[in-house]
Amino acid sequence: MSHYCRKDSERLYLGASLKLATMYRLYCETRHKEQAVTIASSTVYCELFRTEFNLGFHNPSKDRCDFCVSFENLSLDEKNKQKHLYDDHHRNKARVQEKKIKDKEESRTNKKKLSVCFDLQEVFMTPHSNASVLYYKRKLNTFNLSLYDLGSGQAVCNVWHEGHSKNENDSVHATIERVSKHLDIYTTPHWAGVISAAKRTKSHYIVKELDEHCFFDFKQVAGHLKNFDLDVDRQKVQWLNIKSMKITKESPNIVHILYDYDARYHQLNLAQRIRKVQHSVDFHEIKLDVLNFGKGPGIDKDKYDDL
Repeated sequence: MSHYCRKDSERLYLGASLKLATMYRLYCETRHKEQAVTIASSTVYCELFRTEFNLGFHNPSKDRCDFCVSFENLSLDEKNKQKHLYDDHHRNKARVQEKKIKDKEESRTNKKKLSVCFDLQEVFMTPHSNASVLYYKRKLNTFNLSLYDLGSGQAVCNVWHEGHSKNENDSVHATIERVSKHLDIYTTPHWAGVISAAKRTKSHYIVKELDEHCFFDFKQVAGHLKNFDLDVDRQKVQWLNIKSMKITKESPNIVHILYDYDARYHQLNLAQRIRKVQHSVDFHEIKLDVLNFGKGPGIDKDKYDDL
């Protein structure tokens, strides 16, 4: 199970390979084996499934912009009132694509410039199989954070499972999903092998298996970040309206913020106190510690027994 779109729903989602009819058939087979006197009808089973357990099937749709979706659902009068916002939204969208194409071309011709897209793929359920015996078993969540080099076309996939932690990338993820669709996969290392071999043309995906030593604690850095409210011009930062942010290694505490692609950058000094003078901090001197998982990463006993 997974919390797909967990910010919008408390519902738990089963794998997309499952179907309600299949689950009911398995339920009946189990009850027959148990020589049960009564077996719930399919109507009762479906009703209980939808109302008592708050379960759904994991069938993610293509990523869509919240603004576009909300605009499509407006009445005609409201659409007319907000048309200028919609037009601005698409103008900025076009500018983003133009900038992306420009960065892509520059990274191809200038080896000192690197343009990278990254995305966290939907959760892989492990074991990954259509075997009926696995339908009602708890699955191990496996994650894939992929990075795509726009210049070289090289993709790097960072893979780990829940026991270790509590764009162009879409094409990478689609390839992996297509290759793995009819495979039985039982372990996280097996997922790593499938991902590595998923691409059969040009350069293969580079796969890095992550463990608890690959996750770092940023508390030391966070302790020096005092200002998230006012930019250097003493204007309130409009976090929800930011279109682009730029940070340089020379001044890691300065964030360059863009609200509109046809406007200038605003600067935010994260290390600046609003009311008190603070000594400057050299972020380059801060050394990060490996994240402390307390008693250590792990999974609960019920899931462990199922696995």
